[in-house]
Amino acid sequence: MDFVSSFLEIVLFLYRAIFGLLLIFFIPGYVFTWAIYTRKEDLTFIVRIALSCVLSIAIAMLSTLFLDYVMGIDTTGLNITITLVLLTLYLVFLYYFRVRWITMKK
Repeated sequence: MDFVSSFLEIVLFLYRAIFGLLLIFFIPGYVFTWAIYTRKEDLTFIVRIALSCVLSIAIAMLSTLFLDYVMGIDTTGLNITITLVLLTLYLVFLYYFRVRWITMKK
């Protein structure tokens, strides 16, 4: 039983580390590039990946500063994760509505 629980702890740690790194270094910026540049031809794949890494770091830092200094909320891991997930979902909806608006305009 001890082996199973320690194995589960290791798997959960790896899952949490991978998801956390993706959430800070890739996902928000990638969604942000799709929200800004809605057409596939606007950016090449390499440029979109590079821009998404830089933008993700900037978004994570700015959202953390916004939470701490403007909102006065403690900067814990859970608060930062919730903020980044909500911001990413907002950008997904923005992309969806921009694409719908562009196709309705044509």
